[in-house]
Amino acid sequence: MTEPLSNEPQKAFLNTVRAGEVRTGRVIGVEDREVLVELDGFPGPGSAVGCIPHGDLTRKAAGHPSEVVSIGQQLTFEVIGVDRRQERVWASTAACEDPALRAFLLGLRRGATHQGQVASVHNFGVFVNLDGEPDQCTGFIRLPELSWRSFDHPADVVTAGQRVAGEDGAGVGDDEFVDLDALGVDAEVERAAGLGAGWGRRAAGWGAADGT
Repeated sequence: MTEPLSNEPQKAFLNTVRAGEVRTGRVIGVEDREVLVELDGFPGPGSAVGCIPHGDLTRKAAGHPSEVVSIGQQLTFEVIGVDRRQERVWASTAACEDPALRAFLLGLRRGATHQGQVASVHNFGVFVNLDGEPDQCTGFIRLPELSWRSFDHPADVVTAGQRVAGEDGAGVGDDEFVDLDALGVDAEVERAAGLGAGWGRRAAGWGAADGT
C-alpha cells in the first residue's frame, strides 16, 4: 500500500479538507478493498492520500476495483471523512457519479417531510421512490421503523405502489439511501386507522399518506 509522507504542510492541507466537499485526485493504487488517490491541490513535499473504499467506488455492480478505475486516472469524489491521525482522506466517487441524483439528495433537509411511493417490499425493508427524485430509487424504510404493530413480513404493513409520507430524520446514509423512520409521523395513523409505516442509511418517519 502506498503510504503518505507525514509532514506539517500535509497536516495543514488536511485541515482545509471538509467532509461533504467535492475534490479531485489521481489514482495511485488499486487494491482488493480500496482505491488510493493523490489529492489535487497539495503543494508537497510528499502527497496527500485519499482512500475510496470498494463500496464507495461506484453505484454500479462491480467486482474488483480494477474493473472500474486504473492507475493514473483522474477522479472526482466527495469527501466523506478526514482521519487526521492517519493523515488520510476517506472519499466516495459513487456520490459524484450521478450529478442529478447528487443535486436531489443535497436538496433534502433533515426534519422535512417527504412523500413517495413504495417501490418494492422485502423481508429486510421497504424501498421508496421519493417524489421529485431522478430515475433512481432513493428512499428506504428499515424494519424497526416500519410500524408500531408487530408483523411477520413488511408486506403485512405496506404494498408496492402505496403512497407514504415521512420525515427525513438523519439525511443520506452510507448506502446512498435516505433512511426514513415511519414511527414518528405514523403515530396518529396507527391510532386512527391501525396502520404504520430512511434515507440511504439514516432518517426518520414514514406512514401511510392517506391513512389507509
